[in-house]
Amino acid sequence: MTLFFEASQSIHAQKRLSLKEAVVTTIHNNRKVRIDSAASGIIQERTRLEKGALLPKVELNTQTGHYSQQPVAFNTAINTGEAGQIGYLRPGGKDVASADLSMEVPLLNIQQHKKIEAGKLTQQQYSFKAKVTKIDLRAEVKQTYLLILTLQKRMLLYHRNRERNNKALQDARYLFFHGKVPEEDTLRLYLACKDQEPDLLKLQNEIQAGKQHINLLMGVELKKDIVLTDTITYDSSVNIASEEQIFQKAKAVKPTIKILELEEEIANKNAEAVRSSAVPVVKAVGQYSVQTQTNEFNYSKGLYPSTAFLGIRITVPIITGYSVHSRNRISLLESSQAKFKQQVAWKVLAADISKITGDVKETSARINIQAVVVQAAQKNYDRILYKYELGQSAKLDVLDALSTLSQAESNLIESGYNFELAMIELEKLQAEDVDIL
Repeated sequence: MTLFFEASQSIHAQKRLSLKEAVVTTIHNNRKVRIDSAASGIIQERTRLEKGALLPKVELNTQTGHYSQQPVAFNTAINTGEAGQIGYLRPGGKDVASADLSMEVPLLNIQQHKKIEAGKLTQQQYSFKAKVTKIDLRAEVKQTYLLILTLQKRMLLYHRNRERNNKALQDARYLFFHGKVPEEDTLRLYLACKDQEPDLLKLQNEIQAGKQHINLLMGVELKKDIVLTDTITYDSSVNIASEEQIFQKAKAVKPTIKILELEEEIANKNAEAVRSSAVPVVKAVGQYSVQTQTNEFNYSKGLYPSTAFLGIRITVPIITGYSVHSRNRISLLESSQAKFKQQVAWKVLAADISKITGDVKETSARINIQAVVVQAAQKNYDRILYKYELGQSAKLDVLDALSTLSQAESNLIESGYNFELAMIELEKLQAEDVDIL
């Protein structure tokens, strides 16, 4: 019962995780994705603010106050008794109150329209930035998942090699005690077994670190141990498109390229907005106001005359210093800068495609070669072991054949890992949709 209970606890303490589930969870929960979402929301609200500047504005203002001395009104008709002096009086009450309802309707504002267009382009730019983040995260999850699977394969290889070495060590000890082999053979096998012991701890630590990294990427706090359900399948016969085809596809859809193209368009729109600031701004304005004066806050007996007007306000910039010229020049330089960045990005993209396609072809060929090497090493080991059992071969020959076989198997695992990494980088370059694994 105790063993059953411990086994049940072990099963329930594990979380089975497929590669697709890891990618989907990361895309939905990762902190970087949430940061990009918030940034996109901020840009969207800023664009709404720019649109709001073209909507009618209506304001209601009220005011009340008490004068310690009544307002002064000057009049030449008042005789002060001295020549040249203008007389004054203090008409009205000491308590005043007013209310006005004002309205402003933009009729012509080209600059604001250009700012809105630039804001919409910025929204698109941030959506591409969010896509870059998701593509990078998908690649990082795949790389980490693949690394753990590769380390687990290495651990299996480690246990298999250790079992072989221990068996060879036991045989050597038996033969040494019976005086059939020299002490050096047994000592060498013993040192080979001991030298491999720290490798197991290293592999375990790297696997645990990889699982923690996947938890971090997924943005969840899993207290359970992760059990990866997918396996590595090396399809080295995969056909990839030509470098030119990959380049044209990446150039058309790659988010980082699109971001630079939008950067150039935004700079052009900003330049147009700056030039439009020299164009007159036309607004329709109107106001309806009511005011009164009284004494001792006796507003109930006051009179409330009203005033209303409608009109057109035209604002014409006359002298703006270097404001328009300098800002226009800055925007044009930013546009030119974005264009140069695109050209550099295209060159870098072409170089990356050339390198990664070369890596895919090289690792694909290496897998095929290493598979043949493993088969040859296995046959060599079986042949030497058979000769050793017949007494026709030395134990050191068996050990060398075993070492060669282990190295060949390790190289095959490494070649497969590098091939999958190259395919992930190729997928990342082509900027395939994040929903496609």
